[in-house]
Amino acid sequence: MSNPKALILLSEARSGTNYLASRLNQTGLFGQLGEWLDLPKPQERGRSEADAFDETVFKKGSSENGVFAIKVFPRHLHHYSRRYGRDFLDQVRVRFDPKLVILERQDSLKQAVSLARALQNDQWTSGSAPKKTAAYDPELISRCAFTIEESFAFWRVYLLMKQMRATHIYYEDLVRNDETLQLCIDGLGIGLEEFPASVTKRQSDQTTKEWLAQFREDAKQMNLVSTHRAQRSANLTGRNFLRLLGGKLQKPYPYLY
Repeated sequence: MSNPKALILLSEARSGTNYLASRLNQTGLFGQLGEWLDLPKPQERGRSEADAFDETVFKKGSSENGVFAIKVFPRHLHHYSRRYGRDFLDQVRVRFDPKLVILERQDSLKQAVSLARALQNDQWTSGSAPKKTAAYDPELISRCAFTIEESFAFWRVYLLMKQMRATHIYYEDLVRNDETLQLCIDGLGIGLEEFPASVTKRQSDQTTKEWLAQFREDAKQMNLVSTHRAQRSANLTGRNFLRLLGGKLQKPYPYLY
């Protein structure tokens, strides 16, 4: 008996994953795309915490027909690996027959501006209101730009070493035609004559355009090297304090902004 199908979306924040999820999730046929690796630790007992967490993720991301879907960013894999000591995508391959899709934006600087705004105002979808005020911050935009590019380099090298293939699509093509959307589901064995319209709206506005134009000018004079890595110290936890005493302070997660 063959394993059920799975749609694994490999991407990074502000790449258009919410738009793609809004189109596919409405069908109820291709799993439920979401950042399920951000779920809290399970409280179940009687089996390993990692297995219990996986079961929760698989349940959350599955549609009634058994298809599983999930959005995965590099930080998700690093967090999961640090917590459970294994690769989540390896667990997916044991249980499912996965189709991998890489969703990227061609205009990564515009994406970096969008990400910098979202990190400040905590508005991640068009349907939510901003919780804080965002201010133009060229250093934050630069850090976001570096991290975005490094994230997709991670996916390229990861797939190369795992000897896995992925369908590579761009957000700009996705919003332009449904042929690109069809590429995401080819091979899942589920036919669909027409895709539902997106329930999300594009968040790009005049502020994004102004910040992008300003950053293009500022970047010419900036010390970009100083913004290459996020300036974030290790978490001040009890476990890290014990690690500090033992000379093994835990470093911050990679792929933070």
